[in-house]
Amino acid sequence: MKLVAFCPKGILAPNRFLAVMVPAGEVRMSAWLDGMSDRVQSMLDKEFFKARAAKKTCEKLGCSTCVDLDNFGEHIIKGELDFATWINCSITGDNPFPANVSEQDHDALVSIESTDLKTWVGLASLVLSGELIKGYARAGRVK
Repeated sequence: MKLVAFCPKGILAPNRFLAVMVPAGEVRMSAWLDGMSDRVQSMLDKEFFKARAAKKTCEKLGCSTCVDLDNFGEHIIKGELDFATWINCSITGDNPFPANVSEQDHDALVSIESTDLKTWVGLASLVLSGELIKGYARAGRVK
């Protein structure tokens, strides 16, 4: 199965936060959430002190501590943070799912490759707290 970099359009959040690897073809929200879980897991797996990084991530995002580090991505994305609800509340216009993805999105790939766990967690904390949406509203991008 060929994976391609993808970033859903029309969601109030930066590409560095939203970009994931997904199977080519039709991408539904469930596939995007799987990709996000895998991305978070991959970022944790690159950390030298995985347990410490997981603990700091959970503290920063207000999540319960993850005891199974092999399922950290799912713990954060599908369990603790309820990304599906957050995404549904952050769509500006047409629903970005399902999307047809056939080619690599170069910008999404760069975002994935250049964002470490600490940076992603910082963005997640801003996005999930509503601070970025407030910023968009002050700039006149959201009504």
